[in-house]
Amino acid sequence: MKTKALALAKDLSARSTIKIKVGAVIFNKREIISWGWNNPGGGYGEHAESMAITRINTRSIQHQTLPTFIAVYSTRKGKPITSRPCRDCERFIRSYRIHGAVYLRKEELDG
Repeated sequence: MKTKALALAKDLSARSTIKIKVGAVIFNKREIISWGWNNPGGGYGEHAESMAITRINTRSIQHQTLPTFIAVYSTRKGKPITSRPCRDCERFIRSYRIHGAVYLRKEELDG
């Protein structure tokens, strides 16, 4: 499911109209739960991770019995880049009992 979630996050990042394009997918080992991409959102900007989280049915995520993760895929000028969730998004992720983030690491880009 991790590979499928990262592939969907990559596709979603293309929807962004911002220089650094980010897609995020919330998933567990059985299913995709929610998704989002970064956007200008009323002038303040909305991060892909927060969009994915706000689209969740909160009851379903809080009653998950399986570990839940968020996959994040980022590009700059059409090329993949490493991109951890920012500090605010990390707090938001933890507050919804999401167990961790999956994102591209430097060694994956070099290979």
